[in-house]
Amino acid sequence: MEKGYFYFEKDTLASGCPGLNNKTIQDLWNGFCFHAGFLTVSESEPDCFGFKTGKAEYPVLQKGQEYAIEVTESGIGIFAENYESLVRGLMTLMLRIEAVSLTEGQERFRIAVCSLSSHYTIGTRMIHFCVFPETSTSFIRKFVRLAGVMQYTHVILEFWGMLKYDCLKELAWENAFSKDQLKVLIREIENMGMHAIPMFNHLGHASGCRVSGGKHVVLDQNPRLATLFAADGWSWNIESSETHALLKNIRGELYELFPHSEYMHLGCDEVYSYESGDENQAKMRQYLHNLLEEVKSEGKRPIIWGDMLLNPEACGVEKPYFCGCDTPENARKMAECIPKDTIIADWHYDVFQPPVKTSLYLRDQGFDVLGTPWYRSENCKAFADTIRDNNLLGILVTTWHTLSEKMTQVITAAVLCGAYHSPWAGTAKNEIQTETATLLRKVYFVHGNYAEAGWTDSQIFKQAQPLA
Repeated sequence: MEKGYFYFEKDTLASGCPGLNNKTIQDLWNGFCFHAGFLTVSESEPDCFGFKTGKAEYPVLQKGQEYAIEVTESGIGIFAENYESLVRGLMTLMLRIEAVSLTEGQERFRIAVCSLSSHYTIGTRMIHFCVFPETSTSFIRKFVRLAGVMQYTHVILEFWGMLKYDCLKELAWENAFSKDQLKVLIREIENMGMHAIPMFNHLGHASGCRVSGGKHVVLDQNPRLATLFAADGWSWNIESSETHALLKNIRGELYELFPHSEYMHLGCDEVYSYESGDENQAKMRQYLHNLLEEVKSEGKRPIIWGDMLLNPEACGVEKPYFCGCDTPENARKMAECIPKDTIIADWHYDVFQPPVKTSLYLRDQGFDVLGTPWYRSENCKAFADTIRDNNLLGILVTTWHTLSEKMTQVITAAVLCGAYHSPWAGTAKNEIQTETATLLRKVYFVHGNYAEAGWTDSQIFKQAQPLA
C-alpha cells in the first residue's frame, strides 16, 4: 500500500455522534464511495459531536473552528461544536474519498493524510429554492443534497402552488406535494446539518406563479375567490379581513411543518398593486408593520425582500439597482415603519461591483441584511465581498426558474463563502460544469434515468425567460 493514506474497505464502522446514523448520511457515504461502500455509526457516544474510524483520537477544536479533521494512516477523527458543524466536517471528509478497487468482493478506498478545519468567510449561508409544478422529486433531492455538501446553513423552500394546505385547497395545483412528502424533505435537510425555512408570499406574487406565464393557482381554479386579491390578481387584498385570516392560517400550517425554524420568509417584493401613490404606500406600510409584528408574536423572525424599501434617490443609486419605492419620502417612511428586527434580503442581479450600495443603505437604516445574488459569478462575488467587508448578516443565494440550467451556482457561491474547496479540480475551461455533474452523481444517483440525470431534462432547451 502507498504510504500517506488511510485505507478502508466496503463496510466502515465508526463511533461517535449517533445522529449521523441516518439514511441521508448513509446514502451520501455510499455515493462518495461509488455505491460500493457502506457506513454504520455506533450509538455508543450519545452526547458526542464526533466521528472516529480506525485507530484515531478526536482532534482538538481550536477557538473559532466549527470542526477539525485529522486523517492519519491509522484512522480518522472529526470533532465539532454541534451536530450541524459535525456534518459539515464529514462532508469535507467524504469529498476526499478515492477509489482503490471497485471490483465486487475487493472494494477498497483511501483518504490522503491531512489536517483540516473550517475556514468560513461568511457564517450565515442561506439558499432559496423554488418548487414549481415542473420540479421533480429527484431534482429537489439533488439540489438539497448538493447544498448540504456545499455547506449552506439554511434552505428556504418556496412552493409555487405546489404544497397542499388544509385551509384552502385552491392554493395548490392537483400535482402538488403533500405535507407528508414535505416532512421527508425537511428531515433530509436537517440530517445534512442545515435548517429549513418556510416561505409564503404575503404581498406580491400572490398568484403563486410567474407573471410571464399568465397562470394563477387560485383564480384559475376558482374565480369566485377574486376578492382575496387586488384587482389585477398579482397582490393579496391587504384591506380584506378574509385575506388576513387566510394568510394567518397558512402560516400556522407552515409552522407545524417547520417546527425547528426560527425564521419565516414573507416575500413582499414586486408589489405592483400598491407600489405607487401616497395612499397606496400608506396602506402598504400599515399592512407590513402589522404583519411583521404579528409574525414576531408567533415566535418567528421575519425575512422580507428589500426592493419595496428602496428608492434610487434615497439610496444614491441608479440602474442596474432595482428599487420599488416611488419617492424618497415614502422610502423614509417605509424604513421607519418596518420593525428593526426584521431581516431584509437585498436582491440585485445586475450589480457586479462591490460594495452593493443598497445593502449598506439598509444596514444604516438599522436592519440586519442578507446580501442576495443570483447565478452570475460576478454578482455573487460583489455581494460576498460586501457582506464580508462590512460584517453583514450573511448571504442568501437565489435560484428561481434558472436552476435547471445554472445548477453550478450552488457551488460558485459556496466557494466565495469559504465553504467549499475542491480536492480534485484542475484548470479546465468547463471545470464548474464537470465538477457539478460529478458531485450530483455522488449525492443522488438516478440509475440511468436520462431525463433525471444532470440538471436538465434534455440537451435541447429554450432560453429561460427573464425573471418577472
